[in-house]
Amino acid sequence: MTLDRGLPQSGTEGCLLLVLPGGLGREPVLRRIVAEVGPVVVLVDRSFAESSKWARPLATGWIEWDSQGGDSSKACWLALSSWLNQPDAPKILGCTTYDEWGIETCAYLCEAGRLGLPYTSLNTARALSFNYCKGSPEGCLKAAGFPGQVAEENHPQGRSVLLKAQVEEDNTFAEPILELISQASSLSDGCREMLLAMSPHCLKTTKSDRHAYQHQMVEVLTKVVVEFQAENASAARAAEAEVNEMESQQASAAGGTTAAQQAVQHATEERDTRQAAMSSADQVTKVADQALADARNSVANLETERAGMVADKAEYESLIA
Repeated sequence: MTLDRGLPQSGTEGCLLLVLPGGLGREPVLRRIVAEVGPVVVLVDRSFAESSKWARPLATGWIEWDSQGGDSSKACWLALSSWLNQPDAPKILGCTTYDEWGIETCAYLCEAGRLGLPYTSLNTARALSFNYCKGSPEGCLKAAGFPGQVAEENHPQGRSVLLKAQVEEDNTFAEPILELISQASSLSDGCREMLLAMSPHCLKTTKSDRHAYQHQMVEVLTKVVVEFQAENASAARAAEAEVNEMESQQASAAGGTTAAQQAVQHATEERDTRQAAMSSADQVTKVADQALADARNSVANLETERAGMVADKAEYESLIA
């Protein structure tokens, strides 16, 4: 067990206990927690101490435990209680984690007789935690209401759904805020998980009975709600502008279609007029051709009659002579 104490920041009454800070990618989350919530004491398994060392400069206190193959939760509590028994140790006002392996540990530490803080019950945490399911996250997520075969890499919302389902049944009043937290795009995964775990406990406590950490969490939730509403309003305005643009384009296209239809109709009428004129001209030509043929026949008949008359005249003159 390693104890590295530090006093809380000036003007604070206590600190937040963070179990298993995780990898370096979560540094922005911890920085935001320290800035907006207050001092943080980190509690980490010694086997993860090296990968979590990035968090040490940000922590007011640093506690390592070593389960040595035994009960990890009990070893963790022994390390924490030893740290708390030191002179001037700050009071723990809240406990959280943004690692699925830390949920059961937090639930164990927060039980009555230990820290006595609001948290998801140990039975619920064990029933749904990845650790307790022995390598079957699909089973945990399915129990939490996430259908089908689920893997976190294929369904990024899976972890948030799991944490949301870990809230006790009497916390159904918080479902709207949990849904909002799940959809808020401005939150990192770690911050989202922390809010999903802690929000019901903060909200079901009356304002006058909330401790300092719960008041700070409610302030964070208020900011998230305001940001979410602003994002939705902006998205709604953008969608409305897009709809108006589409309607304008449709109206323009409809006008173009009408003009094209009118042009087609005009061209059709002109074609029909020309075809009628051509048909009339063809008929006149046929009549003229027939008249010419009749005239030629008449001329031929007259020539025949004339030749007959000339022959008759010649015969008559020969008789007289």
